[in-house]
Amino acid sequence: MTGSLTYYSKELKELNACILNTLSRVFPNVFVIPGDINLILASPSADIFNSSPLTLCKKIADYDLKTNLITLPHLTYRLDQERRNWFNSSVKTPDMVINRDLVPEGLFLNIVYQNILFTPLLKRPLEFLRGINLLTASLSVIILFSLFFFLTRSRRKLAIPIAIGTTGLAAMIFELILLFGFQIFYGYIFYEVGILITAFLGGMALGAIIMTSGLKNIKNHAMALMLIEAGMILFVLFLFLVFSSLKVSSVYNPAMIHLLFIALLFVSGAIAGAEFPLANALYLEDSTVSKTVGLIYGADLLGGWAGGIVGGFILLPILGLLQGSILIAVLKAASLLLLICRRK
Repeated sequence: MTGSLTYYSKELKELNACILNTLSRVFPNVFVIPGDINLILASPSADIFNSSPLTLCKKIADYDLKTNLITLPHLTYRLDQERRNWFNSSVKTPDMVINRDLVPEGLFLNIVYQNILFTPLLKRPLEFLRGINLLTASLSVIILFSLFFFLTRSRRKLAIPIAIGTTGLAAMIFELILLFGFQIFYGYIFYEVGILITAFLGGMALGAIIMTSGLKNIKNHAMALMLIEAGMILFVLFLFLVFSSLKVSSVYNPAMIHLLFIALLFVSGAIAGAEFPLANALYLEDSTVSKTVGLIYGADLLGGWAGGIVGGFILLPILGLLQGSILIAVLKAASLLLLICRRK
């Protein structure tokens, strides 16, 4: 963990305390070697407390290990008891929240620390965001869509780009939630991220192709768009059930996890991709091609940009995957209601 040999700010203290409290819930023995980078040892065995510099040097000699840095003076310096006592007194925060797989509090605390380190002006906004819960976030969505409701009274067609904007936001958050989830249940993501993103984009392309080819056979485009919005809500609720039923502590078949998340990413992309041809067809009825394409595509990009920021920095680190899914369901429900109310 990031540490310090001189001073622990409130943010750095909370970050370390969160991880230490989390480890203490699982391991009966936690031993910290403080420094600019804190080395944290966690074990069911109390032997980690009994390794003196001389004992460690003897073990290094017994195993005939050739080391340049790990010498008796270095170990004596790193394992200094006074420094460890200072660290424990500086970081001790028993009531600090713990980090969980589906609610990664440590991620948000690290975001706060890193951002305040380089941009101190972000301190108050980030502290404000930390107080957000599902209720306040849902109320914010309701207030926002109340404004959209009055904004679209005289311009009913604006409900279409608003719906596409929320779809771009939701699609980005779907992707983030599923990438987070894959890392949690599979164990690592870096070698797999290419095929996962490809599945999402492939689903989006296929959804758009199928809908484009079938537009002529759809008599009521507005109703079809609303049905896809409802389908997106059902998909979010299905994601909630998936993450609620999977147990983080269980070991799953890697092939099963691969197939499950590839399928979920593909389906989420297909649902989002199917909306764009319908939205373009609806808006094009009373507009030009250039204005329609520009507005719908711009709304999607704006929503995706907002989803990347809101999802990656706020929604998932603060609310977690389960409550984040519920909030997206609330967002899409508000978007569907707006479409229903503003349907010609």
